[in-house]
Amino acid sequence: MAGFFQRLFRIGSAEANSLADRLENPVKMTEQGIRELEKHFQESVTSLAELKAQVNRQRADLEKATTEAKDWEARAMALLSRGQTGQIDAAQVDNLARQALARKAEAEKRAVIAKGVIDQLSGTVVRVQAKVDKLNTQIDLYKNELKTLKARSSAAKATTKLDKQLAGADPSGTIAMLERMREKVEDQEALALAYSDLADRPMSLDDEIQRVLADDPIAKQLPPGAGSLKEDDELAALKVKLGLK
Repeated sequence: MAGFFQRLFRIGSAEANSLADRLENPVKMTEQGIRELEKHFQESVTSLAELKAQVNRQRADLEKATTEAKDWEARAMALLSRGQTGQIDAAQVDNLARQALARKAEAEKRAVIAKGVIDQLSGTVVRVQAKVDKLNTQIDLYKNELKTLKARSSAAKATTKLDKQLAGADPSGTIAMLERMREKVEDQEALALAYSDLADRPMSLDDEIQRVLADDPIAKQLPPGAGSLKEDDELAALKVKLGLK
């Protein structure tokens, strides 16, 4: 039992992960220990009840012996009183009175013995009662400790299971997919930025001339690129050709 208590207190101070790895199952050990304590508790309660029953019997014997002693004394006194009247022979009275007093002495002796047993058993009852109460308190304490151990053991098992699951997972595939997705998004963002730059770019001279001449019938007859001449003399020639001033 002493070894059990040592293991019990050692288990109470262990870490959750170490609980899951122990060769001895701490929860089962504690449950077995508590069952043993409860068995001892029931045996102690039975012994205590027997002690109290003995005390009660001795008290009954004490009361009976005390009553008998008083009764025999009363009889002896009655005999002596009758002897004074002369109705009974004095020698016979004395003989009967002596026998009554002898019975009184026997009863008193039994009363003394019963009183001694009561005193002794009463002290034992007090000590045993204190031990039984202490054992009951310890059992309650260990039951609460067992609840804590079960909770810690469950947490340790859950943590171990999760760690194994995480250790067995291969994140490389997911990381590769995320990398490809990141590159694709960056390409899309770059393309969108390029279109935005094109939309915001100032119109070139060639584009502006094409826009001005877009609705001119004569300009539509010009060959491609004709509207992009920049020299002043060619511009003047075109104005003359078109009859413009």
